[in-house]
Amino acid sequence: MLTPARLVDRFEQVNGPHPGFRRNHTKGLCVSGSFAASGAGTRLSKAGLFAAGRVTPVEGRAALVGGQPYAADAEATVRSLALRFTLPDGEEWRTGMNNIPVFPVRTPEAFYEQLLAAKPDPATGKPDPARLKAFFAA
Repeated sequence: MLTPARLVDRFEQVNGPHPGFRRNHTKGLCVSGSFAASGAGTRLSKAGLFAAGRVTPVEGRAALVGGQPYAADAEATVRSLALRFTLPDGEEWRTGMNNIPVFPVRTPEAFYEQLLAAKPDPATGKPDPARLKAFFAA
């Protein structure tokens, strides 16, 4: 059975240990501020977050995907943005986004297997094409 601990361990298996860093989305910046609603969102939602004049604290993180804390900020690198809105009644809204057109797997278990299939070969620094092909064929 896939557990959160096994998934975290897989990231470390693929990327190596990096004490003091997150296992995934390792390189990034944290942000904090507030979301000031203009009221325009009420056309689409009844949620109080969008009421005109509502100001909601927000925290977040912009990061590169993967588990390498010193990864290059290359243009083709996938990026992520995660935000947490904290409403006055204690409710939290969380959202996470990656800038890829499609996520190639649909289950946590498939993602777990994909991590290993895409593990870079130490000699080339690139995933083994045969291993990736076998993963996607399965």
